[in-house]
Amino acid sequence: LVNQIGFEEPLINESRKPQLRRLLHKLVTKLTCRDNADYYLYKILRAHILPLTNCAFNKQGDQFITGSYDRTCKLWQTETGEELLTLEGHRNVVYAIAFNNPWGDKVITGSFDKTCKVWNVKNGDLQHTYRGHATEIVCLSFNPLGSMVATGSMDNTARLWDVATGECLHALLGHTAEIVSLNFATDGHRIITGSFDHTIKVWDVSTGRCIRTFMGHNGEISSTQVFLWLLSSYRLYSSISDLIFASVVPSIEHAKFGTLRLDCVCTHFGVTVMKSLMYATMQLDPDSQQHQLMARLACST
Repeated sequence: LVNQIGFEEPLINESRKPQLRRLLHKLVTKLTCRDNADYYLYKILRAHILPLTNCAFNKQGDQFITGSYDRTCKLWQTETGEELLTLEGHRNVVYAIAFNNPWGDKVITGSFDKTCKVWNVKNGDLQHTYRGHATEIVCLSFNPLGSMVATGSMDNTARLWDVATGECLHALLGHTAEIVSLNFATDGHRIITGSFDHTIKVWDVSTGRCIRTFMGHNGEISSTQVFLWLLSSYRLYSSISDLIFASVVPSIEHAKFGTLRLDCVCTHFGVTVMKSLMYATMQLDPDSQQHQLMARLACST
């Protein structure tokens, strides 16, 4: 199975196969385990001297990181709760953090000191400090290959950085308010940004050009997520379509219900979004009753 996955997926080279093999064994163990016990509180860690801002697991789940108002990021062993590393160097709040999953050998931290730092997980060494934003960095992400980092800031811009060189590749200009959420598409060719200007923008990663702007929310956008739909199993369609979900901060207009809006980047698959925000019907083949996919969206405040 490891060899089959490696043949079909270019990201899995020979050096990554032992890690993939361990993950598959872990998956088999979980699938064969008949433990029906409920979730319970496993451990409480007194992680920082000041409040936490964020936390994130690596892909394997055996390690996680925490960011804090104490200006540090800490690396922890999940099973034992042991503190493995303290990443120090920021001069203000460490607000946004992320692993370069699925590898998990690098961590990025975004801070109110206007910088983003790249750290080596094995020894805690600082590899790069990205400078260029005019105000606080509040969101960030690795691309799927781990070769690029995106940062979003309260200065209304996002920036793309080369992980190896630390060079700023593109500044994404166009939002008129703070950028508080961003995500790469699964293929890594596009990135979306959500802003307090009530819009979502889709950008071409190679050029930094804005491809499309989605408008419709009446309040600040607080989070976004890209879902990649692989349609290669349908002979009629052999490419992909990205769906964007964005949640909105409840404003006066949405004080009772809140909203969830569904937008589609590619419409050539005949995707239909119903006016009701509670349901969306996507018909992949208008002439076939078999190729239909129903998605239910639950909205809550």
